[in-house]
Amino acid sequence: MDLDAEDLALLSAWVTKTWMAYALTRSPLNNHFTEAEYHSLASEHRPPHSDIILLMHSIEPITQVAIGIFSSYYGTAPPTASDADNGGLFYFAVKNVALLMFRCPPELE
Repeated sequence: MDLDAEDLALLSAWVTKTWMAYALTRSPLNNHFTEAEYHSLASEHRPPHSDIILLMHSIEPITQVAIGIFSSYYGTAPPTASDADNGGLFYFAVKNVALLMFRCPPELE
């Protein structure tokens, strides 16, 4: 199956929405998405510009569905107790397709 730029944009927005919804089940300090990013996705239908999303094909013969978030705090100084996670790795897998998102805080790009 061939995906054009419009298909990839739609898929990126959908999987980001899925990760954002899943992140709401975590504590506020472990949800790296900001309120502004939730509003931006709703109005612009595209992921935050600092996110890198990869679409991959898996040859694993076992069908599975999985989602996960491995978030962390990234900075130039040690975090304090009130610093929220601001980056990490996210995955979503269905059958032979896996989507990964990497996030680095804009100030560290």
